[in-house]
Amino acid sequence: MELHKYQQETVTAVVDQLTSGGGAAILADPGLGKTAMALETLKRLGGQTLLVAPLRVCQSVWRQENSKWGYGFSIGLVHGSAKKRMAVLEEDHDIYLMTPDGAKWFEKEYDCDLDNLVIDESTAYKGWGSQRSKSMRRLCKSFKTRLLLTGTPVPQSLIDWHGQAYLLDFGKRFGSTCKAFRSEWCRQGGFQGRVWEFSGDVKAFEQRMGENCHRLEANDHLDMPDLIINDIECFMDPKQRAAYKSLEDDLFAQIDGGMVELMSPGSVYQKCRQAANGFVYGKDGETLFIHDEKQQVVTSLLNEIGNKPVLFGHMFREDERRMVEDFGCASISGSCPNNRLLSIIDDWNANQLTRLTVQPAAASHGLNLQYSGCRHLIWLALPNQSELYTQFIARIYRQGQVHGSVIVHRLFMGNTVEEIAKDRLDGKISDQASLLENLKNYRTKVG
Repeated sequence: MELHKYQQETVTAVVDQLTSGGGAAILADPGLGKTAMALETLKRLGGQTLLVAPLRVCQSVWRQENSKWGYGFSIGLVHGSAKKRMAVLEEDHDIYLMTPDGAKWFEKEYDCDLDNLVIDESTAYKGWGSQRSKSMRRLCKSFKTRLLLTGTPVPQSLIDWHGQAYLLDFGKRFGSTCKAFRSEWCRQGGFQGRVWEFSGDVKAFEQRMGENCHRLEANDHLDMPDLIINDIECFMDPKQRAAYKSLEDDLFAQIDGGMVELMSPGSVYQKCRQAANGFVYGKDGETLFIHDEKQQVVTSLLNEIGNKPVLFGHMFREDERRMVEDFGCASISGSCPNNRLLSIIDDWNANQLTRLTVQPAAASHGLNLQYSGCRHLIWLALPNQSELYTQFIARIYRQGQVHGSVIVHRLFMGNTVEEIAKDRLDGKISDQASLLENLKNYRTKVG
């Protein structure tokens, strides 16, 4: 297989940048071939590589793409017990795959003598203060070249780029400390001034990013199908609404009573989200039923769609259970064994499955589900994170989708906290705003 012209041009620019010193980033929409471009880059650079990626991507993407494109790299997966990790590191490979947590272990336990560092889904290092980020800031200085890959470099705010940018140039463009970055680009805001918000010149920031980043957008390089959003508002009857309202009242009582200092509203917010979805988890983990309104909507949708393949996004294990038991879905979640995961993906893309429900966090990056001909994605509950939302839709809305427009059906319960997630994804409220701010705004909205 040969690279497309835009891929070849990007690789040439990246290699020129890497060989002249410093790092580079390929910021490409899903479907544009980040993996293929990275493999070609490594072929031209030579040497041995540490490649850091989410576990699912390590297990189900890089080896397959290496074989698909015919590069012939020897790839070792550094995962499992310390003994197993060391055994793979002692083997001679072109590429050593490991997770971000594995890289943290690697930085402490191994004297790195590899040439290249590639980080797939570099947003794992967007948090400046996390232990994995601190470890990677030390480790990245051991490599001659550093390449970052992601389609969503700033999932919530331009602030998210600072931690990633350091891995490219050690702070040259955006500051080598959090204090330096904040003094130039941020201000304090949010609840009691506890949140740092971006306040700089967006154009100037993006121009500086562009000095070592290569941005590729699908609409510029691919003939993409239409993406249609179908919002479906669901409703509870008075008895169900009363059960939900009691949880919501408890949430606002905490806020009004100043209990946020002692107890985060997050747990009650999650209870409200569960209730809006039809259930709550009890103290001992048992499921307490409230309603099945969304399941009734799903039944109607499936009757309209017929036997065509449908992909579901679930956020709670109870939704997963319902979809498996009531609608005969195959299922992928965080606990899905890798051999089972690969089998499901193969069956799905071979049109042997027509209904698949997926926990987005378990499959939002790297998994190709577009070959099934699936054009319908149903969100049983919307995620809070725009990155998770965008990346999951991109599992079927990407290059290789040749069956027409993709329709995203978004189920949400009206006049509940589910509207917070919907408004964030629609850009109606700031991604930088805290949960507390969003809850207060929602309360004002619904009265």
